Amino acid sequence: PYTATTLKKMTSSSSSTPSSTAMTPPNAKRDESLHILAGKLPPDHPDVSKLLRQKSSSSSPLLDPPIPVPDPYGWLRDESRTNVEVLEHLNAENEYTDGMTTHLSSVRND
Repeated sequence: PYTATTLKKMTSSSSSTPSSTAMTPPNAKRDESLHILAGKLPPDHPDVSKLLRQKSSSSSPLLDPPIPVPDPYGWLRDESRTNVEVLEHLNAENEYTDGMTTHLSSVRND
């Protein structure tokens, strides 16, 4: 719950135009050639690790044969957290968010 003072600060902060409004958000590239497979793959299939599974509670059978599902932002998936391109994009998104929300610093719980 916000106090009246906090709400007043938020209202007055949001009514003034922050200097960050001129910022341009980062634009993630789309790679239309990327896909993941949805469905039932044999255990020895080379793409078995890319299988998209449905919820374990689903009563629907897996697709057999599997079908490719477009995944244009799949390049952002980096479990090792070492891909420089992914890290640069995420840092740019964080900088943009910080810049666009600096006017909220007085009400943040860091």
